[in-house]
Amino acid sequence: MAAQLARTPQLHSLRQLDPANLDSSRWSLAQTQDIGDDRAETRQIRVCHDLGWMAPEVRGEWENLSCVIMVYRHTLLGAGKIRSETCYYMSSLKGVKAAELLAYIRNHWRIENCCHWVLDAIYREDHNQTRDRNSAANHSILRRMALNAHNRMPYEGKKRKSLPKRELRAAHDTEYLEQLLSLV
Repeated sequence: MAAQLARTPQLHSLRQLDPANLDSSRWSLAQTQDIGDDRAETRQIRVCHDLGWMAPEVRGEWENLSCVIMVYRHTLLGAGKIRSETCYYMSSLKGVKAAELLAYIRNHWRIENCCHWVLDAIYREDHNQTRDRNSAANHSILRRMALNAHNRMPYEGKKRKSLPKRELRAAHDTEYLEQLLSLV
């Protein structure tokens, strides 16, 4: 019986996120669509600032909790593949509408994708096994400097080359390398 009572607030919370239960006075909604890079992505965001439906003991676990956010992404990839994802967020921001929160969330992931992911995928930063803290910090700084220089480098032609191709060119073309180093 106690286990059943513990689950009730959570189930009640999930039912509130059902589109059939959305009350426009309590929820802010927005949707965006992007087409490009051989994919079409639709993002829907639902934000609830009125948390009266949430059990007080659950709400009390989160200091300054102001809103609950649900983001649904539906992506049509090349070759007919489909990817769907639902993410849930909580925020202390008050009175911020859904479109603005979606922009905040997208900007957060833009940082992750433009910097952190590249540092791991290209420079294998997460696989670094340097034990000395100063050495690890210095290597991290050098990787970021290299990434920033490559990102600042003007590209030739219609399309920017991939980072591994630009690094290969820097290894073989001293004029290109000198131009790249001048940006550091």
